[in-house]
Amino acid sequence: MTLLALKSAYRLKILSNKYKAIRMIREQANIAEIHGDKIWYYSYFIMDHLLKNPITQKSKVIEIGCGWGMLSIFCTKEFDSKVIGFDEDSNVISFLQVHAQKNEVKIKKVCRYENLKLKLLAGQDLIVGGDICFWDELVEPLFKLIKLAMRQQVGKIIIADSE
Repeated sequence: MTLLALKSAYRLKILSNKYKAIRMIREQANIAEIHGDKIWYYSYFIMDHLLKNPITQKSKVIEIGCGWGMLSIFCTKEFDSKVIGFDEDSNVISFLQVHAQKNEVKIKKVCRYENLKLKLLAGQDLIVGGDICFWDELVEPLFKLIKLAMRQQVGKIIIADSE
C-alpha cells in the first residue's frame, strides 16, 4: 500500500482510488454513476461544523447523498450516532462498506432519498448532506425532503453545497 492509498483526517481512515480494495471494486465494474467516486469537499466542511457545534451522543442521523459515507462514518465514530446513509447511486454501496469496515463501524445503507418514509424521518436528530445539488433536477426532491423532515420535527438539517 502506498502512502497515497490511505490518509487520515478527522480520526478517519480515508481510502483513495489507489487503495487495493477500492481498485478491486472498480475492476468488478462497480463504477459510481452519479459523482460518487471520491470524498467531496463539503463533507469535510460539515465535519468541521460538527466539531465546533457537536451533536448529542447517540444521535440518530441520516446522511443523504452519502457516496463513500465519510460523514456517516464520522458521526458514528465521533458521536456514537446511529446513521443511515442514502444515495441515488447503488454502485457506491461497496465503497461505503469498505470505508466502514476500514474504520470499524457499521452504517445502514439505503438508496434514493426521495423514497424516505415519514416513519423513518420521525425521531431523527440530524440530516446531513454535502455536495448533493450538482444537477438542477436534484433540488426539488431535496426541498421536498427538507419540508417532510421539518414536519416530522427532525432536530437539525445541515446541507452544504457549492452550487
